[in-house]
Amino acid sequence: MTKSPALQEFSSTHRAGSVLVGDQARTDEAALVDLAITFGIIGAEFLAAVVEFLRVHRSNLETTAARQEQVASATRRADETYLACDCAAADRGFTL
Repeated sequence: MTKSPALQEFSSTHRAGSVLVGDQARTDEAALVDLAITFGIIGAEFLAAVVEFLRVHRSNLETTAARQEQVASATRRADETYLACDCAAADRGFTL
């Protein structure tokens, strides 16, 4: 018999992680605008390096967020499948 609450908590934790990581990607974008305003044309080379770093960083965050969401969804589906199998077995009178 599976532990449905444990699977649901695992899924919820990954879903929350996905949201947290996705929010961080958007926060980095806002910081870039602030840097552009602060440094202007004088800091163009520095700003270009920061833009490239944040582009790669945002891509990594988005990939991580998407993977967390996939893990959460797969866990929920597995929980539903296992629960359905447990119920079907119980209906037939099977015991473990």
